[in-house]
Amino acid sequence: MEYGPTEEAIKIKDYILKKWGKHFRVDLEVAFRDMFPEPDQLRLKPIWHAAKMDVLVRSKKGFVCVIEPGGAHHFNDEEQIKNDDRRDQLCHLNGLNTFRLINGLMDKLPKREWRKLLGSYLFRMS
Repeated sequence: MEYGPTEEAIKIKDYILKKWGKHFRVDLEVAFRDMFPEPDQLRLKPIWHAAKMDVLVRSKKGFVCVIEPGGAHHFNDEEQIKNDDRRDQLCHLNGLNTFRLINGLMDKLPKREWRKLLGSYLFRMS
């Protein structure tokens, strides 16, 4: 079943493009299999075949990072944590870092702190 991008992913994309659109391009729901070669590690193959990156950020130089917003279960459900770890490993094997954050962080932080947090991460990675 296809779900499409989450509201949080859309908000992050819109924010990045509004603040730094001349520096970055942002894609939502990008399949791992469309970006990376099939991994040799058996434990990573299910992620490669079926999973999608929530937010993929690129610059003119290439890929910057993957941003993965998620609910509390991403931080306290053991099976979800293992699944997220496999996603992170697949990204890392292909030279890409993952920035994980809890849903709603953008709205909970003061605007200046959010801009500093996200901007410093994106520009450091690019």
